Amino acid sequence: MSIQIKRLTPTIGAEVSGIDLRNPIAPEDAAALRAAWQKHLVLILPGQDIAPEQHIAFARVMGQVDSDSAISVFGHPKYPEIFLLTNEMKDGKPSDTRDVGWQWHVDLTYTLRPSAGAVLHALEIPETGGDTMFANMEAAFSTLSPTYQQMLRGLEAVHDISHGQWWKKRNPAVVQDNSKTVRDFDARTPPVVQPMVRKHPDTGRESILVGQAVVDHIHGMTREESDPIIDYLTALATQPEFVYRHRWTRGDLLIWDNRCTMHKVVHDHNEAVAPGTKGQMRRMHRVTLQGAPSGRLLHAVDKAA
Repeated sequence: MSIQIKRLTPTIGAEVSGIDLRNPIAPEDAAALRAAWQKHLVLILPGQDIAPEQHIAFARVMGQVDSDSAISVFGHPKYPEIFLLTNEMKDGKPSDTRDVGWQWHVDLTYTLRPSAGAVLHALEIPETGGDTMFANMEAAFSTLSPTYQQMLRGLEAVHDISHGQWWKKRNPAVVQDNSKTVRDFDARTPPVVQPMVRKHPDTGRESILVGQAVVDHIHGMTREESDPIIDYLTALATQPEFVYRHRWTRGDLLIWDNRCTMHKVVHDHNEAVAPGTKGQMRRMHRVTLQGAPSGRLLHAVDKAA
């Protein structure tokens, strides 16, 4: 085995060295990467000067690539497996993905198939800002009392992107610039109900499932009852002890386990940059790993009740 794993924090995150993704990955290295991913939840492979085909090939080593999720409307024109994240303006208008991920969230929980994870490649990075933070939701759950854990196991939350913080912040701009892409995206994602505690399919470890961006309320509760629980769990999980903050360098490749983490982009960089602007551009390629089916449509739950 040629790769080395260096832990970055006691609870989450590790750096992988001794691997060049321009070359095929040896079976023993692939097994070591998957084991390290389960242990550390977030892996960083710095200095990967790779083409989109090699990015996709690495993602296939780590799981099943999802090229037909709700976010495929933001896909690369040539590579449907790649989701474009950028603050670069196009035709004089802000990018539709300029502000994606600014609130704590878990990817695609507003659908019936939340992702298993994602592989993010940094192509252009601003001189300052644009870090990404990851929270270990297993560690947070483990600190709760047995009574509180048992209460959460019996609760479900409504995940609705059109009522989350991201949409509320974005909506005035959507109305102003009439972004059909974002409106079509919202129409494809009706509200769903997800459990508030998940069990990892590979490790069996339990974790909290919350997120400011799309979690609207706890199903069956009033907002007055629901909000304090969601706020407490979010504050608990985002304590520094449970968080890894990644400062990007061009060429970084980062993979996170979406089944037991929560993440956000730090909003401290320019959100609308003209093409060719140096020192402010943030451009990423992301490949999503398909997860297992989870949750139910809200209207189906209410109809059955």
